[in-house]
Amino acid sequence: ASFILYQNYPNPFNERTKIDYQISDAAGQADVIVEVFNTLGQKVKTLVSGMHAGGRYTVVWDGTDDGGNKLSSGSYYYRLISGSFISSKKMIMLK
Repeated sequence: ASFILYQNYPNPFNERTKIDYQISDAAGQADVIVEVFNTLGQKVKTLVSGMHAGGRYTVVWDGTDDGGNKLSSGSYYYRLISGSFISSKKMIMLK
């Protein structure tokens, strides 16, 4: 298995969405960052930051920023970074 960032679900979403990602078993322990960005490219939320063993993981985003403030409806992007692997996907929040 390799590094994979899956499409969030549900998408579009209202109150919360789940983001699945997979870390390569061959990587052993990998430093993983999952972040959410607005359409201007500004980081609004760090969902994951730390070491992970190989396997599949799920993180839930509740539509808030790092300060706990509810964000407005619109398009957002989420990104997984682990070593040289970088992948991003688009998601839509509707209220």
